[in-house]
Amino acid sequence: MTLDRNSTRERILTVAGRLFAEQGYHGTGVDQLCKVVGLGKGALYYHLDSKEQVLFQLCRRNVAELIQQANVLESHDLPAPARLRAMLRVLMRNIADNQQEWQVFFHDFGALTGTRSQTVRRLRDRFEELLGSMISQCVTEGVFRSVPPIVVKGVLGFFNYAYLWYRQDGAMSPEEIADTFFDVLVNGLAAVPAVSESKINQANTGSEHES
Repeated sequence: MTLDRNSTRERILTVAGRLFAEQGYHGTGVDQLCKVVGLGKGALYYHLDSKEQVLFQLCRRNVAELIQQANVLESHDLPAPARLRAMLRVLMRNIADNQQEWQVFFHDFGALTGTRSQTVRRLRDRFEELLGSMISQCVTEGVFRSVPPIVVKGVLGFFNYAYLWYRQDGAMSPEEIADTFFDVLVNGLAAVPAVSESKINQANTGSEHES
């Protein structure tokens, strides 16, 4: 999914993401948001009907995009480890490209109420299910040993706080970081003491089919 960052709505979200990351959701007023965006309240609310709706969109859209990408990968005829590796690359790239929005997600998600909070929770849980399914497929194919569901949260733990430490000018690209974490998973969850070279090659050659 490609976002039109030049649209007024996307410009509001981009500015809000920066302000919320710097000052917190509760520390950013609508008047300030309007001033920085260059819109009156009426124009702002035409595009997004409340400050909470702005927060909702910031928390929702990246998770929704990850789900979309996971569904695309599930439709590809790839070995399970190659699919998981590709998903972790997508995840790390999304975090690297949207660091401020992920900071807002983790710091201010709790400010959402009602159906907005429920929607984001469902999206978050759905992404965890999809990632868990990819890990389970690795077990089915004999690459990973059988592992409890809690492992999914451990895998996500590799990435969830990357918004704090990732640097655009760092020595490794998001994809290289994801590959490093993937190697740790392959060796740590291997069905045998050392994963066979053929299994690792399956994961590596599968990356050629990533989209």
